[in-house]
Amino acid sequence: MGAQKISNVCELVKSTTKKSKWRKIDAPRTWNPTQVGEELIGNYGGRTMRSGAFGQYEVVLIHTDDRAFMVSGVRIIQLIDAAILESFETIRIVFQGWQAIAGGEKKMRLFDLYVKGART
Repeated sequence: MGAQKISNVCELVKSTTKKSKWRKIDAPRTWNPTQVGEELIGNYGGRTMRSGAFGQYEVVLIHTDDRAFMVSGVRIIQLIDAAILESFETIRIVFQGWQAIAGGEKKMRLFDLYVKGART
């Protein structure tokens, strides 16, 4: 490709970029409910791995109108697996409190999961 063609392509990209509307994306925030009954409503965005103090763990990504959230915990991962969700299905997660595990030394978050609409 000649120098003139490269220049023309660069100008086209600049022109297109200036005309486009852009929105800034923030990193997902961890959803940490504290009160039983707290809800997170949004669109399922898949699962991803995170690294923490105790090693790697999986999180669920939920996209709301304002931002993306990460929800972690064995129970929510199990519910998401059971629901066989497709990307961007609308879901509602309701925090149900804590359950003691491992002799009461650790706690597991309990959630209910609701999927909008009926499967046909």
